[in-house]
Amino acid sequence: MPTAANSRNCCFHFLESQELPSIVPCVSAKKQDMIKTFEEGLEKLETIVSEMEDSKLPLETLITHYEKGNKLLAQCDLKLKEAEKKIEILKAKAESGAHFEELEAEQ
Repeated sequence: MPTAANSRNCCFHFLESQELPSIVPCVSAKKQDMIKTFEEGLEKLETIVSEMEDSKLPLETLITHYEKGNKLLAQCDLKLKEAEKKIEILKAKAESGAHFEELEAEQ
């Protein structure tokens, strides 16, 4: 059975301190590794790609860069999906005929 020590690549950690192992989400992605904006992620991704293309890095470093790039790509994809969802919501509101009316100032 995987434990927290040997399940670094797993999406879940098993806690063995309880009678029945419980599954908790993996917290392997550090907060500083998370992007705040799509543009930030894209910039980091472009830097990684440039480093991989322009330099003669050892294989292990290339693999590490590739892994970081995949994580950034997934985060950028999530940011795009969030933006698409917001646009869909705004379009649905606009199509439903919702509109704002000016309120008259009370005297």
